[in-house]
Amino acid sequence: MHLDKIKINNFKNYNSIMINFSPEVNFIYGKNGAGKTNLLDAIYYLSYTKSALNTTDYENIKKGKNFFKIEGSFNKKEKKYTCLLNEKYLKKIFENDTPYKKIKDHIGKIPCVFITPYDINLIRGYSKQRRKFIDMLICQLNKNYLDDLITYNKLLKQRNAYLKNTLSIDNVDINQLNTYNERLFILNTSIKTIRKDNINLFTNRFNKIFKTLSQSNIKASIEYISNFENKKFSQINKLDLKNENIKSIIFDLGYSYTQIKDAKKGLSFDSSGDLNMKMGLNDFSAKDVIHKLDQKELEKIFKFFGDERDSKRIANKIVKNRKNKNINTQDLVKIIESSKRKKNFKIHSATKVFQALRIFVNKEISELIYGLINAAKILKPGGTILVVTFHSLEDKIVKFFFKSLSENQSISRYMPKTNEKDKLFKLINKKPIIPSNEEIKKNPPSRSAKLRYAVKEKDVVNFEKGILEKFNYLLEIENLSNKI
Repeated sequence: MHLDKIKINNFKNYNSIMINFSPEVNFIYGKNGAGKTNLLDAIYYLSYTKSALNTTDYENIKKGKNFFKIEGSFNKKEKKYTCLLNEKYLKKIFENDTPYKKIKDHIGKIPCVFITPYDINLIRGYSKQRRKFIDMLICQLNKNYLDDLITYNKLLKQRNAYLKNTLSIDNVDINQLNTYNERLFILNTSIKTIRKDNINLFTNRFNKIFKTLSQSNIKASIEYISNFENKKFSQINKLDLKNENIKSIIFDLGYSYTQIKDAKKGLSFDSSGDLNMKMGLNDFSAKDVIHKLDQKELEKIFKFFGDERDSKRIANKIVKNRKNKNINTQDLVKIIESSKRKKNFKIHSATKVFQALRIFVNKEISELIYGLINAAKILKPGGTILVVTFHSLEDKIVKFFFKSLSENQSISRYMPKTNEKDKLFKLINKKPIIPSNEEIKKNPPSRSAKLRYAVKEKDVVNFEKGILEKFNYLLEIENLSNKI
């Protein structure tokens, strides 16, 4: 498809003009100020329903006029597209004189790439500019991507507005927040996948053309790296946060229903198949743990990470059974049930062992500890750290971290001795915020949730020593993974 002709009325410096185009390559030349760039911008407008250069539509109206109109005729099935901004600054887009119900339905009908000298910022500027440019290109090729992107940005604004307008943290509805997060997670996964696929497709095609033109084997590459893809809590200080004034950091330590329902994850004792439990950042699985660590090591994991009273009996049976067969999810459940001395449980008998294995496999203890430490370092004074925990071990760590650092802390040993003491945090509530009975009825899994938060008062050096010493025994258990 190519543009046969374009009619322009009252657009920028044009009163009225009609230009015919060749089906081959077209060159546009003329004196400075003649309107070359404005012509290209009019073509861009036909494609994207907006200017490439001006942020507001009315800025494109010729001075002294009250509307503009751009009409393009294309060779493909004699298509005609019209962009009109009327005197009330209402924009209408037409296909063969029929208006679109939704303007976004037009995107992709006329593929277009617009490059100007200002686009050097794509190289020199922030990643946000490059991401926006790539998004514009992909939207022309993939309607689903455009819909996902619109929905994602809309939900993100709604979520942020909800948090901003909430009068106090006590009034935050965790269920509503999780609803936003669940939908954003699903959309984000889809968006990232499509971005990667299209970038790879473009790179492959570009290199084929470049090889022909350059007669060389030199290859170009574009790498898409998401800040929030395959990143750990402990790496929060390594995110690309240039010149950002971080005012709040939220740790949601729970895992989603999306992950639980994924049978391949092996997170649920109701599922069948291999013991996995990996969240995508691991070199080993729960199956490796069960089959490679000795009885005492397994016992430590179950006892300290799961608070399992029958850890010794369970570990002993696992070691005996694994000699004869590979233990899968349901095999492990049966071993646990047969090892329990008490048979009546408020929770499933396998809950604590599965929790312990998940924590160990994903190194959740060190991720939480170093995540809190690094979050405290990058947070600006006056900023808030909020943590939602779902089991007692997590809450124990968070409670100690906030409480110990809201009390008087000694200045660095490298500083001269002084009676002055510093506090890193101001602890808002001594007791955690827990869900109401009404919340629990609506969302039963929320019954174990606890929210703790603190406000950073000032920067304090060497504050991490206390928490590392306190929970060193847990970190040492985690290090058993080095044997796998």
